[in-house]
Amino acid sequence: MERKYKKYIYAALAAMTITAVSFSCSKSSDPVAAASSYLYMSTGLCYAGNGFTPPLPADVGVILSRLNLGSLNYEIVRDYGDLSDEVAGTFANGIVDGGDGYIYAAVENATATGNRRIDKIQKTAFGPKTTWFQNSSIFTTALAGVARVSDGGVMVGTTAGVVRFDSTPTRKEASPGLDWGETHAGACVTNNTRVTALIALPAFTGTTVGKYIYAHAAAGQNDIGIIGMNGSIAAADCLANRAAAAPALTNAATAIQGWDTTLNATATPTAMVYVATPGGASTGKLLVAYSDSTINNSAASGLHNALVMYDINETSSLLATLTGGQVLYHDHAYFFGVTAMAFDAATNLLYVATSNSFNVAPVGYNIEKFSIDLTTPGATRVPNTDMSSFQNANSLNNCVTGMFVGN
Repeated sequence: MERKYKKYIYAALAAMTITAVSFSCSKSSDPVAAASSYLYMSTGLCYAGNGFTPPLPADVGVILSRLNLGSLNYEIVRDYGDLSDEVAGTFANGIVDGGDGYIYAAVENATATGNRRIDKIQKTAFGPKTTWFQNSSIFTTALAGVARVSDGGVMVGTTAGVVRFDSTPTRKEASPGLDWGETHAGACVTNNTRVTALIALPAFTGTTVGKYIYAHAAAGQNDIGIIGMNGSIAAADCLANRAAAAPALTNAATAIQGWDTTLNATATPTAMVYVATPGGASTGKLLVAYSDSTINNSAASGLHNALVMYDINETSSLLATLTGGQVLYHDHAYFFGVTAMAFDAATNLLYVATSNSFNVAPVGYNIEKFSIDLTTPGATRVPNTDMSSFQNANSLNNCVTGMFVGN
């Protein structure tokens, strides 16, 4: 097993060197990107949506890396395949920019479950790492997705809900013995068996902790929802919910016109980004990637793969709405099997990690880039000069589990 991991590590380093040399000699497809801006990404056992079977971590790599968006050179930040420092099968199943010079990673291991933890990693090449939190009696189910909370704490998604910690870190409970998002109720009922993405909203004026948005994947429960600032205790704490097959989507001009505008019930929300927008209250746009192993078609069978934008409006510290729903893009040639997304607010560019085939067990993954218009609205693919994907499959973007843009 150790020899297998070492072989992968050396291959990854070689691929990184080759990629860096070839890319540094070419002009970036995004000339406005600052040289100090990076696309951070973690790889491992990624989830591409309903119908897709993820590969094994050992087959795709378990690396946390960053791509310089100016030079297009890669750097390794953390190698979770280094068996001199890690347990076999460990990988980051979600990363977030802490805003304090560090990355916070939800570290998962399906076999050595006592190794589940939250890591704090300096945002540099081979940055120093500390264990921010680790407790096997709390992390009893698989971790997926992580968010930074406005009080300096962290939220982690699991297959049993959402666990929240303050900055110390100390686990915070919605009520005695009850995790922050353990009992989703009301319209959000039973949406706590597989959280695929998690966003902690900024604290509303006069408060210290904000609400949170989750995406959930299960048969008949491919939903997104908003939970109140006090966690999930009762039905009233589910402030808004949207099921995949909910009606009333519309096509933006950049979507394929004439196609069905209803999401199929099996369309799985696998990735989300939140973009704050000016407004009288706390308002923003929520971009959600829906993914499925079924190819879209023009018949009235519902969309299986699409980028959808919703409106978020927080009218008070205790109330919020999730409205609208516009399909910005759904060309399944370039948007399907999405595993992660990252938005660069400085350039209005969206980076999307996707499968590159409809095989049930994907054979590779690419990263696509889209220009986002939040006002009109719309999404336009931004390919390289030869019309290829922004980043074709390589050993450092193979099965992306988390992604963000940062310095």
